Amino acid sequence: MGDVLGIVVGSGKLPIVVAEEARRQGKAIFPLFLSDNDKDYFSPVSGASVTSLGIWGALEAAREAQVSQLVFAGGLKQQSLEGALEVAGNAKDKDSMGVLSNLTGYGDNALVVAIIEWLEKEYGFSILSVTDIIADIGSPAGLLGDIFPSGEKVWQDIMQGVRIVQTLGKLDIGQACVVRQGRTVAVEAMGGTNDMLRNAESLKISDEKKSGVMVKLLKPEQDRRIDLPTIGDETIKNAALAGLAGIAVEAGEVLILERSSVIKEANEKGLFIYGLSGDELRLS
Repeated sequence: MGDVLGIVVGSGKLPIVVAEEARRQGKAIFPLFLSDNDKDYFSPVSGASVTSLGIWGALEAAREAQVSQLVFAGGLKQQSLEGALEVAGNAKDKDSMGVLSNLTGYGDNALVVAIIEWLEKEYGFSILSVTDIIADIGSPAGLLGDIFPSGEKVWQDIMQGVRIVQTLGKLDIGQACVVRQGRTVAVEAMGGTNDMLRNAESLKISDEKKSGVMVKLLKPEQDRRIDLPTIGDETIKNAALAGLAGIAVEAGEVLILERSSVIKEANEKGLFIYGLSGDELRLS
């Protein structure tokens, strides 16, 4: 194997951000597409599509392209991962096919950890975290932007949200929730954060007054190499449409895509973004 970086392309902007930074660092890249979206951006690097080649064909193409390291970038819905595994039907390696087939039905984190272990053992790939490529992409602690989460009720909602997401994480279900006036309005599940926010929008109280918060945290025991919690411009837009007052994230663990753009968008829409420190999380 050589020193080419394979990028497993999930949903959202993160794969593009990772590719841009890898190229800036002088790394050769090879995208592996779980679907056929976003191929145009990576041109003229053709990469490999799991949809077209199947999981074994895509991995063999990566190996032939001298890929030695893989990074998973972007949203990885369990349906997409399980869909990729279903392509294993034409595999020649029946033992591996059986192993992968048994992974369906796992929780998100358990599923991706099992996939990582399989990729390392069977193909010899070194699996990197996004933070190995972009070191400063995690949220800082404290206030980001100009809007402060003021008022006792807002902080009560944040702490309630922390407790809910910690419970969801222990069950390996989701990384986020929406709490409004002490009530759990929506929780993240297989549909992802934006689906959760759209559900919250359908239940918002008023078109005038902002209320409620979104809380997003790393799952307890989560493998940091895949599916790190992330927010971006789209998160801010959907949070504003849901009528929320702001977003609280776990400092150092939640990724913020294009941070300056996200903060600008939040300021314009009157939303706060706050990075919760470890001490603040323990107070919940």
